[in-house]
Amino acid sequence: MSRNKRSLFPEIQALLVLAARLEFTSDEERRFLAMAAALDDFGWARLADAAAEYRISGLLFKHLSEHGLKARVPAATWVGWEKSNRLQTLCGLRTYGQLGRIADAATAEGIDILLLKGAYLARWVYRNPTLRPFNDFDLLCRRSDIPAMTRLLGRLGFAQEAPVAQSRVHAKLAGSMTHHLSPFAQAGWPHIELHTALTAVHQDGSHSMDAVWNRAVPLDWEGRRVFSLSFEDQILHLSLHLAHHLACGLIKLYWFSDIREVIRGATPPVDWRPVIETAASLGAGDKFAGLWRLLRVEWGIPFPDVFDHAGAAAQEPWNIPWLFANCGSGPRLEILREGYLRTLRMNRRIPSFPDKLLFFWKQIFPDRAYIRSRYKIPAGKSVFFHYFFHLYRGCRPFLPRCLGRLFPGQTD
Repeated sequence: MSRNKRSLFPEIQALLVLAARLEFTSDEERRFLAMAAALDDFGWARLADAAAEYRISGLLFKHLSEHGLKARVPAATWVGWEKSNRLQTLCGLRTYGQLGRIADAATAEGIDILLLKGAYLARWVYRNPTLRPFNDFDLLCRRSDIPAMTRLLGRLGFAQEAPVAQSRVHAKLAGSMTHHLSPFAQAGWPHIELHTALTAVHQDGSHSMDAVWNRAVPLDWEGRRVFSLSFEDQILHLSLHLAHHLACGLIKLYWFSDIREVIRGATPPVDWRPVIETAASLGAGDKFAGLWRLLRVEWGIPFPDVFDHAGAAAQEPWNIPWLFANCGSGPRLEILREGYLRTLRMNRRIPSFPDKLLFFWKQIFPDRAYIRSRYKIPAGKSVFFHYFFHLYRGCRPFLPRCLGRLFPGQTD
């Protein structure tokens, strides 16, 4: 997202945050109605664009419909929302039908699958796929079931996308660090992403996946062997996912709504003790400090304040203006710069000096197969000029800082 698009009026920012929830409290409803009443045609256009950008058009349309605000919205904008809502409804029913066929086949083979993120939330928390968009289905399987699940998806017409790395060294590093397989794709359907662990610490054995499975909650879905995460693991997984993307400068506002709605749907009283203890053992206190405070203030979630003074994250403002100024649908140059530096630091994991050199060289000039896959170059077309473009993309995040040192006054 461009900086121009990030420069939303404060009232638009506040409306977006209010819309990013399934139901209003009486105070939230009063504020939403007052702010919506003050919008002119230009304001509605900006709100519609921003709602699409931050992926909450469905939630916004729901609130406006339920509160009888159709007459206040420009006709073209309202018609667009109605059409999008119908399409999303049909798409959601169709894609869950496909997921049901996958779950039926897994049940027949005795394979347990656990639905993560949108695959679970859209149906069982939001109860309407139009309110919780998703691009793929994330499924957690036991590691021992992965070969059988891979064969099952193949029989159902899904082909696993072959991972293409910059080099054999990159491929080996990625294989040791990832906790999910390459996506399984079939034309016309969401990708299927099979996970073997929730986080990197589960992947390396620091935290037991057996404990996660023992806490898993069976879902009522016409006798299928499907599960969701326990409340404790759900909150931690969604919080870690959101914190990771915020650190990358990326947000979809429904990620905040996800956490709020899971907590609202929990059986009271909520026991925060295991959530806090596990978060601390994961070393996530610094990540959660500002995030939980923001969710507490703006989404009304009763998070405990145990991490409020943890590390640098607690020093950020973590309010609505900060959120929209620092996060969007695409990372800023400084975020990209930090990402590249983190990638380069991965060479510490490489024991062989020749492989370290190969890692650096292939980071700049990767294998041809990677360039062809990365930039979707058709077979038979030359990849020569794309190497220059790839080099430019890698150097671009560092150019403003270098120019600033060469020419004082130049900034990011």
